[in-house]
Amino acid sequence: MKEQNTNTPAKTPLYKKKWVIALAAVLVVVILAVAFGELTPTEEAAAPAVETLTQNDPAPADADPTTEAPAEADIPRFTIAYVNDTSIGPQNSVRRYGYYVVVYDEVTTAEMEVLAAYIVEGIKAEKDFNAIQFFFHDHPTFVGLFATLGVATYAPQGVIGNAGNVSAGDYSTHEFNFNLREKDWSLRPTAEMLEAHTFWHETWAGQYDYITTATDTPDEEVVNEITADALGLTLDELAEIMQAISLWQMSR
Repeated sequence: MKEQNTNTPAKTPLYKKKWVIALAAVLVVVILAVAFGELTPTEEAAAPAVETLTQNDPAPADADPTTEAPAEADIPRFTIAYVNDTSIGPQNSVRRYGYYVVVYDEVTTAEMEVLAAYIVEGIKAEKDFNAIQFFFHDHPTFVGLFATLGVATYAPQGVIGNAGNVSAGDYSTHEFNFNLREKDWSLRPTAEMLEAHTFWHETWAGQYDYITTATDTPDEEVVNEITADALGLTLDELAEIMQAISLWQMSR
């Protein structure tokens, strides 16, 4: 604050008055709390905000959402990257949704089963549905590409095809059908590997801008060269990284 000139030096400047200093301190604390996203306990335990996409919408390119922190100690940290609406029937009356979930902890399949049940109860409180499928990922880079931690279905008799046999909101015959992957977390790709994987797929998607025929696909060799050059890797090093990523995706 700029000090003003005055003909009465004995008067204490505004910025030196104790009540002004105290008020300024309170304002700073409030501003910092807002800036760094400090949440109340109620907000922290609330269901995550999700963006509903249609069946043809792509996964977000920068799907790196803030980690949710459930109140229950045995619930892994997670976030919902996006929701895919695959409803069918007249006026989409058979309400089916795919939830793409990123899990941030090194979980077991048993912990993912608990997480699936936890999320289902939150969805029930928000809306009626016929069937839900969860696609679990250990990192945002895999969202929309491969469910590295597996899939869970919540539907009549555990079968997504039976969704039309019940009314939305009737869960009397619903049960879970789990196809989850028990991971050896010592094999998890490093941050550098995941960065290369993300860059490669972003480059691959960008190459479609140069394709004029609908049936053509990007040149994989070109994508490899662009990725390797950008990240300072040899083509052999990039190949080793992509192979390690592929093995991690398929491991169970």
